[in-house]
Amino acid sequence: MMVLAFRDNHRAALTIPAGEILKVVGPAQDDRFVVVDVKGEQFLVFECDLKYRGKPISEKKAKSASNAG
Repeated sequence: MMVLAFRDNHRAALTIPAGEILKVVGPAQDDRFVVVDVKGEQFLVFECDLKYRGKPISEKKAKSASNAG
């Protein structure tokens, strides 16, 4: 999934590998985006990308998956 990261006061597009867990932190200032956390780093992702390309998982499954890796 493509996300936007902030690097040196600039936005940079990055690819998050398939199977990685993205935790929704909350809405962004721009209502097209949501803020997500991936392994302790926050990114912006289009809400529609997350909705159509993401797969919801329970908090319990997310915790067990992050502990396994």
